[in-house]
Amino acid sequence: MSQPRTTLFLGDLPAHCVENDIYGLFGQYGEIAEIKIMRSEENFRNLSYGFVKFVDTISAEKALVASEGLQLGGRHLK
Repeated sequence: MSQPRTTLFLGDLPAHCVENDIYGLFGQYGEIAEIKIMRSEENFRNLSYGFVKFVDTISAEKALVASEGLQLGGRHLK
């Protein structure tokens, strides 16, 4: 039996993207528990991918459907 999914992978994030940018884009779909942008350990540079975790699966599913073709900073999110 699989666990309900509440976390979405975000690929192709712009280099200048910060957590507040993601919150502004995905907060409309439900309560967000955590946003994590992966960064280089050496220079803390954005690695262009991250995760957004919602409090419930319904919000995560709404965000997943709505994110088709979504852009952030001129880049299409994957």
